[in-house]
Amino acid sequence: TAQSQGAAPDCPLYKVRKDGVRAAALSPQQLTNKTLTGLRQALGPRADGFVFVNADQFPVAAADEDATPLGTVTGPGCTIRMASGAGASDADPSPLAVDWKAVFIQNNLLRGLALGPKGPTAAPKQMFQWVPSRPNFAVQDRTYVATSDAETVTDATYATSGFMGASALVKDKALDKAGSQKASGKSHSQESLKVVQYMYPRVVLWPRASLELHPQCLADLSRALRGRDAAARVAGVLEEYGRYYPLQVTLGGKLYDVKTA
Repeated sequence: TAQSQGAAPDCPLYKVRKDGVRAAALSPQQLTNKTLTGLRQALGPRADGFVFVNADQFPVAAADEDATPLGTVTGPGCTIRMASGAGASDADPSPLAVDWKAVFIQNNLLRGLALGPKGPTAAPKQMFQWVPSRPNFAVQDRTYVATSDAETVTDATYATSGFMGASALVKDKALDKAGSQKASGKSHSQESLKVVQYMYPRVVLWPRASLELHPQCLADLSRALRGRDAAARVAGVLEEYGRYYPLQVTLGGKLYDVKTA
């Protein structure tokens, strides 16, 4: 028999995705009823700050959840989508209900960067500590393809790492030499490289507003500034904590391909 419109499909598990990320899998027995209200109650705190998305990709108003059967939001594979958004929960006014401190830690945004021929790497010591506050960010939920040319493997590496290229950032002679020697394993190669990036951004973040210098970093800098050879001592501290830090960061996903032009 045909399933009536809006009726919940026969699912052994309802698979909930929040902003595209697997969040929960619930059996029908865990639900008090097969409405969005029943599902939200079963999810508990995991649903805070998120709204359900219907088949037309529009959010379902909180006032309508009690009268909305699961069938209106259940997609192929018994998947139910939820999305973060302003007004989704009075308890969290942030447009993206995420653990921002964890985001900063997982993306090495509490550390400075060291730049070398193989691209940017996180410094061994933590330069910043997290300041509890709402981060400065803007939602950028779109996809696009970006293409660029690179003269060296180093430039291509920096482009795929989110930088404009090593030569635009660093004037270090060793780095310039390492980046300009080889392009495809041959010295003085004349072949240029084409970098194609498939971008799936979600958020543009300006991280400095959520950071302050780590006390240990501040103490090391203060100690280095005292006495003779302060410049050399400060340079040594920066080798441990990183000489560079991004003013702007894009969070999301990316695929890229580097090939000979």
